[in-house]
Amino acid sequence: MSDHVDSSVLHQMIGDREPTRLLVVDDEDTVRLAIARFLRSRGHEVESAASADDALALLRKTRFAAMVCDVRMPGMSGVDLIPMALELDPDLAVVMLTAVTDSSVAAQSLSRGAGEYLVKPVALRELEIAVERALSKRTIAREQRDIERLISDEVDRHTAALRHERAESYSRFVQSLALTVELAESNDPYFARTAARVTAIAAAIADVLKLDQGAREHLNTAALLHDIGRLATRDALLHKSQPLEPAEVRQLREHVRLGLEVLSPLIFPRTVLHFVSDHHEHWDGTGYPSGRSGERLSIGGRILAATDALVSLTSKRPYREPIQPDEALELLANDAGTQFDPTVLRALGIVVTEQHVLGLTG
Repeated sequence: MSDHVDSSVLHQMIGDREPTRLLVVDDEDTVRLAIARFLRSRGHEVESAASADDALALLRKTRFAAMVCDVRMPGMSGVDLIPMALELDPDLAVVMLTAVTDSSVAAQSLSRGAGEYLVKPVALRELEIAVERALSKRTIAREQRDIERLISDEVDRHTAALRHERAESYSRFVQSLALTVELAESNDPYFARTAARVTAIAAAIADVLKLDQGAREHLNTAALLHDIGRLATRDALLHKSQPLEPAEVRQLREHVRLGLEVLSPLIFPRTVLHFVSDHHEHWDGTGYPSGRSGERLSIGGRILAATDALVSLTSKRPYREPIQPDEALELLANDAGTQFDPTVLRALGIVVTEQHVLGLTG
């Protein structure tokens, strides 16, 4: 450790007060010199200026604890100097002096940031008290600001820690739900790994479309959980090899509502729920459950609609064998602009043909 100790640190260690640097501004030489001499005798470091312009020049170069300033001076007045000085140094304590008793000038000086206002001729002891009072206010204000900053920093750290903890808990919770879906799918010959495949392809489409990170995270969660309502649908309905009756179609479509009922109390932000809700909507408004269309549909819902359809076509079903991805893309292309968002379908085509997505067929 160095033997050298900074003088300011030494003053703090032994409890001694550092000399404060003051600026005296007055166009009258005798007044300016007398005030400066007196304040130096009281242990302060003092510089002086004969005009507001000279004072601003000094304030731009040097930091002062306080400024003792005359109100009436040739050129810029002391009242006009106050806000300009405080703009350079918001911590500057300001004591104003005037030879004229004028309550409006006093009020204007105080409103612009002066801490003290004295009328000439002023007793030196009165001036000393005013300067010490202004410096004390400055110290209290700075300490209060430092305390508020420390509290704010501590609150920010605590909030960040809570957010991190909540994010981790939320991630674990989503993963547990996703595992429930995966386990249920693993026992089904027709839907094994459906959620995992939809999630992988949806993420690849998001890359092509250059979605922001937040949308990608929401999409990933929605893709993992988009068909959780299917777990409440009877296997006999899902595994039927014959065409479904109208009542059975209505029952099958209920899986979206059932899924939202499960997820609504648990999943935040709500964007994820919008993605899940929209994954069976159609671009032309003929889908379900709400019948919304076009750009009113969430981008995540549009991506999941196309991805879910592709995974379904390339998966074995009770009523048909799987088809190849390129053949599935041709079938989906027939519904561009009706069932599917054309932009999303083009991105899906890039994912399948150019990125050679594996594991499509199941």
